[in-house]
Amino acid sequence: MKTCTKCKEIKYKLEFNKDKYKKDNLSSQCKSCIKAHKDLIKEKYPNRRKETRKKYTEKYPEKTKELNKKYSKDYRKKYPERKKESDKKWREQNKEKKQQSDKNYQIKNKNLLSIYNKNYRKINKESLSEKAKLYNKQNKEKIHNAYLKYKEQNKEKIQHRSAEYYKNNLDKILKYRKENPEKIRNLERKRRAKKRKANGSHTPEDILNLLVLQNTKCKYCEVQLNTEGKMKYHIDHRMPLVLGGSNNVENLQILCPRCNLKKSAKHPDIYEKEIGLR
Repeated sequence: MKTCTKCKEIKYKLEFNKDKYKKDNLSSQCKSCIKAHKDLIKEKYPNRRKETRKKYTEKYPEKTKELNKKYSKDYRKKYPERKKESDKKWREQNKEKKQQSDKNYQIKNKNLLSIYNKNYRKINKESLSEKAKLYNKQNKEKIHNAYLKYKEQNKEKIQHRSAEYYKNNLDKILKYRKENPEKIRNLERKRRAKKRKANGSHTPEDILNLLVLQNTKCKYCEVQLNTEGKMKYHIDHRMPLVLGGSNNVENLQILCPRCNLKKSAKHPDIYEKEIGLR
């Protein structure tokens, strides 16, 4: 037990703050008296604390930075949830300020951030790819709309970039075209379908399946497409894209070059009548 020097009440030792400079290692005043005194000073001088802090930071800027860092680290360790909530509130109230500070930080530490990001991507390659796949699945329309918007706003920029890439990587592109002819054909068909605003899509694997179904023969004249170890064939839209045909596998057939050029963009019923299949 101990008596408080201010309120003169006898209280338990737990109600006194620790003070290493006193003989009994306890403050002379009790906690409630100290608090009441502090509240009085706050009411009398509301801006006193701010002014003293400003003066101290102006006098010792480096020291204050170190102290603030240390304090914030300790506070985060002690109260992680409370800190998260306070940070969230601050971000909501100061959105513009936060964006500006982020931009300034990125400009100042551009090289450092790029190194950090590269290392992070290397270490977390698998988890990042999984996250990206999940996000792409959940936000397909959002991503597509954003891409279209960007394309409209930056037409010249995209054209210039693609032309530059083509110039610098011509050998690489030609090599890829030679190694992947079916993929290139597929891209060309996609481009034409997009131009005609046709629905549906297909993959190179779908074409291989069609070849197997047709026994590597032309759909109309049934000539063998595999001659001298080389596959010579054209992929035809049964109902032409011009006449509103889709780009789905169901609307595709494999023809020999002669039959495809003959058929051109004719309606399948008309062409089949011409060659005597109807």
